[in-house]
Amino acid sequence: MPHQPLRIAVITISDRTAAGDREDLSGPLAARLLSEYGEVSGPIVVTDGVRPVREMISHAIFCDAQVVFTTGGTGITSRDLTPEATEPLITQRMWGIEQRMRDNPAVPTAAISRGIAGVATVNGKRAFVMNAPGSTGGVRDAVEAVGPLLAHIVDQMADGDHPAPSELMDHPSEPSGHMAESVAQPSDPTTLTHRMTETDGHQISPVGLRNEAPDQAHN
Repeated sequence: MPHQPLRIAVITISDRTAAGDREDLSGPLAARLLSEYGEVSGPIVVTDGVRPVREMISHAIFCDAQVVFTTGGTGITSRDLTPEATEPLITQRMWGIEQRMRDNPAVPTAAISRGIAGVATVNGKRAFVMNAPGSTGGVRDAVEAVGPLLAHIVDQMADGDHPAPSELMDHPSEPSGHMAESVAQPSDPTTLTHRMTETDGHQISPVGLRNEAPDQAHN
């Protein structure tokens, strides 16, 4: 059976970008870099805050995303709440991934990022979720650190076998045969992108949630 591409969702988290006051540079960059490893939907922009971030991550997983990559909201300002939004969804924390994302001696401020990573479970569906910083440099570092591991991570979520280290290095972005057999395409014929931009019958703009009511878009 041919390998199915990974289904990856990108979410940009920024009050200013959601309000139209700042161009989203990190989300499109993440989508472009991650396209090397799978089929990418997004970026979809949401405001900072626990509720909108958690709801969009949950929605992406519900729509069959296997990887959810967020950018933004990982710092220490009062509105940087992406880790707080993500953590309750995580059932298996991946501390080593977090360490890889922060391990950048050339950028000392990388140590300030509080982004987390791990396997999240929503309504019985599992996905790998990682929080990258909102800077383009932070996105590049995160994708460089984790991108080659994504196929293996998703394979393991599907209870795949552990490949030998040499196999993982030789084919870092190829899912194993077990994953190809175990992880089917979504049963819904619509694409992940289309499904992510619909909630309760209402369309969500792929470039943000600017038309949502205040109680939906804010914490």
